Amino acid sequence: YYDYMNGKQAFSEFDMTLVQAAFFAAVLVYPDHYGSKSATNHELEGFIHVWRVFGYYMGISEENNAAQFGLERTLVVGNEVMDKILKPCMLYVNDQSIIMAQKILAKPTNYYVWVYRNYNMVGFRLDRLWNSFSWKQRCAYYSRSLFLGYLYPLPLVRDFINYMAQKFMTKIWLKEKVKSQ
Repeated sequence: YYDYMNGKQAFSEFDMTLVQAAFFAAVLVYPDHYGSKSATNHELEGFIHVWRVFGYYMGISEENNAAQFGLERTLVVGNEVMDKILKPCMLYVNDQSIIMAQKILAKPTNYYVWVYRNYNMVGFRLDRLWNSFSWKQRCAYYSRSLFLGYLYPLPLVRDFINYMAQKFMTKIWLKEKVKSQ
């Protein structure tokens, strides 16, 4: 952690590796929180392969590609990066990072629900934050937990959502295809 934080290079290829991993590693490392607990090893290997290709297109060299390994090794590396770099970073969040994260969400108060969920997911208890939540914030937390933990993994629900997402993406793709002609 300290070597990473005190490095002289402002933005390295390792930082790009962390960005790449941010998009997919949590689905593997915390499957209960992201609705992937019922995925087969074959499906997860395919998921890793897709992100390996994305890493290539992001300009990440093969030796720094977060998705360069098979499922077992990716899980080991993902947990190691969480324990040695990301969890310590979560304990030292600066004001700029908080403001940036709040701007991503439509309602800045949802930021605290997001923080609670993610910190709880990695094992950090934030009891005082939880006790400060309004009933709406608690409902938002439980709704997401219920959906991703129990509803989305159900084959019928997952298939329907994936069908609707594919239909939506196809509609956008066709619209863009017509525009480009």
